[in-house]
Amino acid sequence: EPLKDSVAEAGKLNPDDYTSDSWKIVAEAIKHANGVLSADGSSIADKIAARDQLTTALDQLQPKPPTDDQSVEQKPGQDSDR
Repeated sequence: EPLKDSVAEAGKLNPDDYTSDSWKIVAEAIKHANGVLSADGSSIADKIAARDQLTTALDQLQPKPPTDDQSVEQKPGQDSDR
C-alpha cells in the first residue's frame, strides 16, 4: 500500500540528520498518516491526502549543516598521506 510504504521510508530516516523545524513537520505527517492507516473508515482519498502531506514534508526536509566536529577531521592544507 503506497501510504504504508511512504511511512516506512520516512521511518528509515534519522531525525538527527535534519533541522528540528523541518523534521517536526515530517513527524506530524507520519503521525497523521499512521492515524489514517489505523482508522477503520479511512477512504482512499484520506490515504492519498495523507501520503501527499508526507511526501511534501519529506521534500522540504532541511539537512543540518555540518558541525565543527565533522569538519575538524579534514582541515584544508592537511594531507592524510603523511
